[in-house]
Amino acid sequence: LTYYFASAFNKIVVQPTGQLPITGISWILPYYKKLLDKVGIEVQARSRMEYNSTSTPFTESDIPEKHMDNGSEILYSLNTVFLDDIVQVRIDSIAALREEITDENKDPYRFAQDFMIMTMEKGGPYIDAQMAKRIGLITDVGGTFFDDEGYKVRKCTEIGAYVKARRQEIERESHGTSVLGAMLVKLAQLTRRQEGVNMIKLLRTYHSQGQVTVGVVYLHGSIERGGANGGSLVCKALIDAAEDPEVQSIVLRVDSAGGDFVASDAIASAVKMVQLKYGKPVVASYGNTAASGAYLATTHCGRIFASPATLTGGIGVSSTRPVVTKRFMDFFELGIRQFTLTGPNTNWHKLEGEKLEAFKSFVGKTYDSFIAQVASGRKISEEEVEGVAQGQVFTGLQARENKLIDFIGGFVYSVEAAAQWGYENRAHSLRSMTGHYYQSAIASAQRECAADSDPILKDGKYQVSSELDPRVEHKVGFLSMAVEDILDKSYLDKLDDPTYKYDADITKNIRIKEFST
Repeated sequence: LTYYFASAFNKIVVQPTGQLPITGISWILPYYKKLLDKVGIEVQARSRMEYNSTSTPFTESDIPEKHMDNGSEILYSLNTVFLDDIVQVRIDSIAALREEITDENKDPYRFAQDFMIMTMEKGGPYIDAQMAKRIGLITDVGGTFFDDEGYKVRKCTEIGAYVKARRQEIERESHGTSVLGAMLVKLAQLTRRQEGVNMIKLLRTYHSQGQVTVGVVYLHGSIERGGANGGSLVCKALIDAAEDPEVQSIVLRVDSAGGDFVASDAIASAVKMVQLKYGKPVVASYGNTAASGAYLATTHCGRIFASPATLTGGIGVSSTRPVVTKRFMDFFELGIRQFTLTGPNTNWHKLEGEKLEAFKSFVGKTYDSFIAQVASGRKISEEEVEGVAQGQVFTGLQARENKLIDFIGGFVYSVEAAAQWGYENRAHSLRSMTGHYYQSAIASAQRECAADSDPILKDGKYQVSSELDPRVEHKVGFLSMAVEDILDKSYLDKLDDPTYKYDADITKNIRIKEFST
């Protein structure tokens, strides 16, 4: 994969003593059942996924037929992407060898594909630098600090210009200046309250035509309930991005093979809530992997992007429970005595009877919930989901065909799509955010009044209604007037300027704001 990454560059330089490790994509799957049997460890596994390979290395001695079929399809798709991408960028240099190697009048693209396959089969990881240059896979042979002319630091790439262009902000004169100015005068009197500060930022954000801020939240590694990869941290980052008045849309960047179902479900709920409550679009961007629980976490995103070689899907549930048998205890001369109120429920005891049935039932219900959530999020029937479930894993290209994702594209494409969507959706988002800040201000003011001797209560709860106590009305009065103006349709119509067309471009008019987990 090192050369796969490098093949996209205009210039590829390899040291004279270097080599190209071109072998294609493969994997090795070890199976441990015979070893576990020998030492006396029995694995109890329950799976609602015929294609799932999570537990089979511990319950099988060899790969099951369906796993072999699914794995072969994945490898074929991945290697197709691998070859096609290299050929697309190196076709001119490789096709130049056509007349030297064959007399056949073969299509240049087909020749380049066949040549790459032949090169991997015969040369593999042992293609030296000189040969790589001769067959068009690299552009030059040379060192980083020396070339034929002597000492010279090689300038490998020009990123300064790109960074400058990306950070560059296009300043445009905002329309509706008089309306915005009047609104800010009202809100200036509220700046001592956080809601007022946020409202000012919100109005400035949505009146700015030149730039859109996209919040980026990361979901990396195994999904857990707590710890560094805790689902609660991802949920908090999503809510922080949603409540930020400068952020107009959110990208959830994923590189995870899944993990805890409950934590994944919590993230999925946060994604739904952010879009419904705050009116901000959420776009999923898949990296290397977004499978099982990671796919569940993003299934309610408004749009899903994946790279051609992304591994995704894995819709299914598997639970594995190792059991230490008597053979193991005798081998290591161990003695165990357990005291319990409800009966054995540890790895020293095998599940049987009602406990085993409860274990199977739990896995089944979890699987059904997974299917239902995917069907709801992707807006397809549960029967369609079942057809691509059972733990089947797909590449990005296959996932698009199976309606599991929406678009093929990397991180940049997903950010630009989120920015464009956020800009076009800004009137709806402005309404949602305004209502959120207003309710927050009311609740805050009521808590302050409740601290006095005569709290505002109704039916034992703080009162939140349009008929506010005079003290609360005084605290949020200016904000109330601003809310009335913002929610007026004529004001929202002024956000749409027919003379201006926003065209999302990450190098010009998009600002990325990261929210850590």
